[in-house]
Amino acid sequence: MSWRGAAGWGQVANRWNELGLRTPFGNTWIAANVRATLRNPRLAGIRTYKGESVVHEDGTYVMGQWQPILTVEQWESYWAIVGPDRGVPRSQEPRRYLLSGLLHCSRCTKKLIGKTTSTKGSIYACPPRGAGGCGGTSIRGRAAEDLVEELLLRRLEAGREANRASMTFTSDAELDEIRAAAGRLFREIQDGKPPAQRLATIETLEEREALLMREKVQSAAGAAREGGKSGDVRAGWHSSSWSSKRSTILDTLAMVIVMPATGPNNKVDPNRLVPTWLHGDSQTGEGHPRA
Repeated sequence: MSWRGAAGWGQVANRWNELGLRTPFGNTWIAANVRATLRNPRLAGIRTYKGESVVHEDGTYVMGQWQPILTVEQWESYWAIVGPDRGVPRSQEPRRYLLSGLLHCSRCTKKLIGKTTSTKGSIYACPPRGAGGCGGTSIRGRAAEDLVEELLLRRLEAGREANRASMTFTSDAELDEIRAAAGRLFREIQDGKPPAQRLATIETLEEREALLMREKVQSAAGAAREGGKSGDVRAGWHSSSWSSKRSTILDTLAMVIVMPATGPNNKVDPNRLVPTWLHGDSQTGEGHPRA
């Protein structure tokens, strides 16, 4: 099933009716039924309450026990296109916290919990003393997510460039030397010098030349594959679903230490965030994006 085509809801309803499909109540389809059905999170196996998706504290969906028709990512991609019902603002979608489980208080090392307040909106906050934390660290949710996303994108872009650099063939000079040496030996044999040792050396040179040529071909093929991919890491990120972004973050980041606020109104200084990557050293304040 594809929802990226040009067909309107009425056209989809007509097509389903032509195929003999009926609603769960045995009625024919109309545009409103199609739109409401395809928007239902239960298609992706997500539990709902009063028509809304139910989520865990860490922002992941609460999944049901039935067989889903769509994957969560497919359903989120669809939702991003059609949006909520008319008259229902997107702000009423359940708030999920992209960095849940990753932000840690620098004072007590406890994980910051994502929550929404009436005065500050969404924040990540250290649990109070009675809940095992110190309650002394909090950070604005959207600003923290934007800053961590920027750090992540810079790292992904650097990784892409490093991959391209590693695919560059750097042994052209050695190839030239091998071919020149083999040519000299052939000329010496033609000039009547003893051939046995020279032929053995030529054979060794030719084996090395063949190995380098294979490496050169493989490098060229790898570079062609990289060139065929979208070079814009950011465009791919911004078009990804929440689940895809969350998965990428968890595959890349071990944790982010949140330092205490130093400015007024809990202003988010980028240097407050100190990430530790799963593959590499922790990030220092140098090179942090601006808030």
